[in-house]
Amino acid sequence: MSSDSELAMVFVLRNEHTPDGHVAQEDAVDAAVRGMLMILSDRRPAVVAAVEHWVAGRFTKIVKRAHGRLWERVVELDEPLKVRAVVGTADMLVFAPIARADQPPALRAAHVSGLQLESASRASIETGLPVYVNDSLNMTTGKLIAQVCHAVQTFVSIHPRRTALWLEAGGHISLVRGIPNGNHSVMIVDAGQTEVRPGSVTVAID
Repeated sequence: MSSDSELAMVFVLRNEHTPDGHVAQEDAVDAAVRGMLMILSDRRPAVVAAVEHWVAGRFTKIVKRAHGRLWERVVELDEPLKVRAVVGTADMLVFAPIARADQPPALRAAHVSGLQLESASRASIETGLPVYVNDSLNMTTGKLIAQVCHAVQTFVSIHPRRTALWLEAGGHISLVRGIPNGNHSVMIVDAGQTEVRPGSVTVAID
């Protein structure tokens, strides 16, 4: 399958270049996960079909950013297969799996590289789902978001009861720096297409 025809779930974060446009990394991760779960639970036939085809492949996730008029253009897209998730300082649009060749111009124009957000050092949310991050890899925020979403997608598929309890408690993510030794129910091993070496363990969930 060519890169233009391969399906990808696309995340677009509002990233304004103003003092009050600061987005906390934790909020962006929460918003991305929330938006992804909204897409995965959407029972509209077109969304279900797109997700099924996507899961049968590499279930690629692409994280983009936009600001100003470009953000407005993405928001205004007449694209029914998208959702919006707002968490704290983060405003995120998530598009159901779509081929690059089928992306509207505004979506294709959103920036892919360079998303690097700072941690807000927010207090740990007691009910948050701990996701261990391999901080030795120095992943960009965009890469981190994709990896966390990979892990949560797997977690949800194998732990329905724990997922239900976690969502009832607010569905937050607690990022934990460093992956402890031992067994984990979810470990994401990256293919190495961007940023990290093939075979790198990026994130894990117990």
